Amino acid sequence: MNTNIKIEYWNDCNLEIFYGNGLKQNLYLNTDLVEPEYIMEEEGMDDGDREFNRIFGKIKKTFKCEFVAPEFLLQALTFMQIHNERYCYLKTGESGKMLNVQITKSPIMMGCYYRIEMSFAVDFIISECCRDLRCLESTHEEIDGRYDTDSNEWNLPEDVPVLNGRRYLFYEPGTAYNGSIYTYNAGLNLWVIESQVQWDVVAYGELNLVLDGIWRQYPTVIQDGAFLKGYAIPGTFVQAQEFVGAVWVDVEDPVTDGVFTGTGIEMSIAPGVDVRVYCYNHSCDYGESEAITIS
Repeated sequence: MNTNIKIEYWNDCNLEIFYGNGLKQNLYLNTDLVEPEYIMEEEGMDDGDREFNRIFGKIKKTFKCEFVAPEFLLQALTFMQIHNERYCYLKTGESGKMLNVQITKSPIMMGCYYRIEMSFAVDFIISECCRDLRCLESTHEEIDGRYDTDSNEWNLPEDVPVLNGRRYLFYEPGTAYNGSIYTYNAGLNLWVIESQVQWDVVAYGELNLVLDGIWRQYPTVIQDGAFLKGYAIPGTFVQAQEFVGAVWVDVEDPVTDGVFTGTGIEMSIAPGVDVRVYCYNHSCDYGESEAITIS
């Protein structure tokens, strides 16, 4: 059980603060949250019996807390509101992205200190696309970079801008980002692999998932003789496409992720044509692989 509420925030681009090297601001507040409020928002349509069928729903949980703080902390909290990445870590170990942050203040002690009330919301998504990994933002684990094991970042970390204690994905060259998460210990000048995988999704550019302790990009595609193979989102279908006349056109029939990983999609595509695959289920598209040229 944590003794303080932790707030972590940063911005994708520089403000008055340089965030280019992965800087993240951290605040620790010795306070407690009061009883939360819940707001339910739904979208859908009525069926023939005038029954409402929900397609999408969102429960917004609003937290509030009060504390006394000096002016410099009030300034930090005020500036925090304009950052696009804000996360709160509760004493119970729960965490979530902070939305609609509001700060109100009243001065005490001749304006040197302020009584502050802070409120923020956290979204919980309900969707008919239950396997949509884009809805699982609270389970994303972030990394600060991705490099292959032939890179200077892996072999000469003390000579390149690798940050102490940060998390990086390292993969074998040519494996479509199949690799493991490491943190760099600058004092010992060595990489330390994470001993336990705790998350399903790693958030860094393309969608990556963990499978058997190895991080893999999804979907991927390679040519294996007369077949296209690769990794796909579990529980999805895989559709091959070829680039014809400046547009992507579906080819062959879609297959399950298991068939795509195992047997693959048999090709009837001429050499020199660019191909890719994309994953989907009955409700959601999950994105496309990088294109390859048929040899």
